[in-house]
Amino acid sequence: MSEITKKGDGPLTEERAHTLRKQMKGRRYCMDEETEIIFLATLEDVKKNHYRLIQDYSLDEWIADAENDYEKWAFTKFYEDLTSLNYLAESDIDDNKVGGMK
Repeated sequence: MSEITKKGDGPLTEERAHTLRKQMKGRRYCMDEETEIIFLATLEDVKKNHYRLIQDYSLDEWIADAENDYEKWAFTKFYEDLTSLNYLAESDIDDNKVGGMK
């Protein structure tokens, strides 16, 4: 497990978000359509195996199995978090800048 993902690291600061984005630069969250297992795949594996990225699922698909409002909220939050991580990894933020400093 990456050092940045340990629970004891404290709040997600701008610097930690930058480090996480750098670590994820070549990976994306995907989900196996049959087993519904979520996994992190390299960009090469995504292309080679035609994995479906989390953001390629509609929110309606994602929450279809929710049994109550709380599950809908939890599934929605989880979906938003994973898609945000994928979009953050895809962003073109300058890797040499953190907090506006070079």
